[in-house]
Amino acid sequence: MSLTLRDAENLREQLEAALRQAGIEWVIQQAYERISLGKTVQKDIDTSMVLREFGEVSRKPSRRQMSEFLASEPFDAIEQLEILLEAIRAGLISPAKMESCLFENLGEKISEIKFFSDEGATAEVRRHDEGATVDVQGVEKVLRAIKSLAG
Repeated sequence: MSLTLRDAENLREQLEAALRQAGIEWVIQQAYERISLGKTVQKDIDTSMVLREFGEVSRKPSRRQMSEFLASEPFDAIEQLEILLEAIRAGLISPAKMESCLFENLGEKISEIKFFSDEGATAEVRRHDEGATVDVQGVEKVLRAIKSLAG
């Protein structure tokens, strides 16, 4: 069963509502930055009209001159859903995986890491209790299921 455009739009709206409810609207903003750019497509455009407008007209009947240009088109609802899913993966799942791998590689003696920027800002990463970690595999399974519907 494939996903219809309407189904994809409804699913995207439900995901956005869940993200807003969880207080992580920045994931939606990240996706919409990409969506607002549109997808780049190649288009053939008749440039003979442009040449005549600028006075480069010969006395011979002109042939149509086609040139290839890059243009931007909006994403459809299924593509927008896929972009939102990728933003969720990049913003929520990948950092949790990196944190987990980092502490696995550091061993049990280190339980906290602090990062300091040149401007004086700090960020901390702490080892979580086993029950407090993100179920990365479970979330990825849900994302794969949604993507398989879209495909």
